[in-house]
Amino acid sequence: MGLLLLVFSWIYYIYHDYKLNNTYQILVLSNFLGVLFVAQSSLAICFVLLAIFMFIIYKVSVKTFFYTLIISSLGLFGTDFLIYHYPEARMSKLFNILSNIGFLELLLRDASFNYRVSSLIFPYQGFVKNIFMPGGFTSFELMAQDLMFNSHGLFWYGEHAKIMSFIGAFIYELGFVGFIFLMCYFFCIHNKFQRYRSALESLFLFLLLNMAVPIASPIIAFLLSFILYRRNDWLCF
Repeated sequence: MGLLLLVFSWIYYIYHDYKLNNTYQILVLSNFLGVLFVAQSSLAICFVLLAIFMFIIYKVSVKTFFYTLIISSLGLFGTDFLIYHYPEARMSKLFNILSNIGFLELLLRDASFNYRVSSLIFPYQGFVKNIFMPGGFTSFELMAQDLMFNSHGLFWYGEHAKIMSFIGAFIYELGFVGFIFLMCYFFCIHNKFQRYRSALESLFLFLLLNMAVPIASPIIAFLLSFILYRRNDWLCF
């Protein structure tokens, strides 16, 4: 659910060329609050923070800085309120672990976060272990078991019967062929007339597609098609 809300918010921005009216701004804010307090996905929250940071880089101005300062203050106040009044909530526990212990302890304690990080890393480790050759569609489960065993307890949760990372599926299953395909796609979506924004979009898209999201997810196919269509130029070269 967190990924769905995040992707739809991004589509709103792309469609309106990052110039939302008040109605859409309220809608996007509602989506972000849904990620924080309803979906409560640790990785989705990280991507929301990353998206806000990249948007600030793109839209740097005194007005943007002022709004960012207000939102950050409200966010800190809301976090403090949540931890104090709802200590048993999942978000409160995650914030407490991060603030008191750190990222590594969160990885070791939180099952959902551990599974998503391992889903991101294992395809790349398998890609290197296969010497960049295609791993096929049936070998990943055994590869993941071997990688989990050799992590010495760092990755401990979940059964990796299939690849949950979108880019990881291309990288592991198709090997160097998948790598070349991904490079071609990212080259195609690069907008030569808006290089700075296009570079930020490509970076965020790359990070997002490494999230624990399966390759068959229709929302990702919709997002990729929309980004390519938005360029109004189907000639990649």
